[in-house]
Order: sequence, then C-alpha cells, then structure tokens
Amino acid sequence: MEPRLVSIEFQTLSFTNSKDIRVEGLSLNNQMFHIVINGCHDVLIQGVKIIAAGNSPNTDGIHVQFSKNVAIFDTSIKTRDDCVSIGPGAKDLWMERISCGPDHGIRTYENMLEAVAVKFDCSATNPCTKIRLENVNLTCRKQVVQSICTNVNGQSVGSVHPDSCL
Repeated sequence: MEPRLVSIEFQTLSFTNSKDIRVEGLSLNNQMFHIVINGCHDVLIQGVKIIAAGNSPNTDGIHVQFSKNVAIFDTSIKTRDDCVSIGPGAKDLWMERISCGPDHGIRTYENMLEAVAVKFDCSATNPCTKIRLENVNLTCRKQVVQSICTNVNGQSVGSVHPDSCL
C-alpha cells in the first residue's frame, strides 16, 4: 500500500498545562482562535504567520492566559479581531517585532478620530504587574493613536508611541 498525504483542518492549535513549548515557522489560516496558550510556562512562538479569511469576523491570532514566561517574536498576524489577546493569569509575556492588523492589534476603523493602539484592561482584584513597554512605535494611518491602562503597574523605557499610560 502506498502512503497517502492526509490534510487535517483544525480550529485551534491549543496548548494546555504544558511546558517548554516551541512553535517556529508555522503558517495558519483558520477561523476563531488560531493559537491558545493556557496554563503553560516557558513558551516561544517565533516566525509564525497567521491569516484569517476576510469573512471570518471574530478571529483572534494568539490568546495567552494563566501562563508564565511566554515570548512571541518576529510574527505576522492578520486577523479580524485581536492579534494577541491577553487573558487572566498571564505573567512575564514578552512580545517583539509583531506585525499586526487589520483590526484590534492596531485599529484602522473608519470614522474614528482616535484609535486605541495599546490597551491593558486588567481587573482591580488581580491587576497586571511588571508590564514593560520598550521602544514601541504603533501608528494608524490618518488617526491619532492612544493607550489605555486600567489597573496596570509597570514602566516605559526608550521611545514609546503612543505615549504610555503606565
């Protein structure tokens, strides 16, 4: 019998209660969440390309929750909702060189005077701590960008645009 190639389609690549995860050079084109990191530690996501079809209105690129020491580098996320969504219990999340859009990572909504480029919306009972923004430059075409922070403690280092709310 000759070997057959099998195509597997999935909604989400999900890691739960795992450690020492490394995802590199992967390309995904799904609906819903693309990658979920839940209850994990020591995670590296690098060189990943995520694309959601234009008719997939509620897609998130990468969702991180209840996880520690997660790094996301050199990744392109083109989704119709959040590029990277940060849920409760996310600690030591480090992100660099992420191309994000067209929606909530860098918002390009028409008829808006201001776009929210950075938003930390944390709970009063479990605030986000040790947040560090370093050399951030987020812009939207023909719009003023702003940052919004709720229940966040941290620092800004170097050039940060929009002005940091930390």
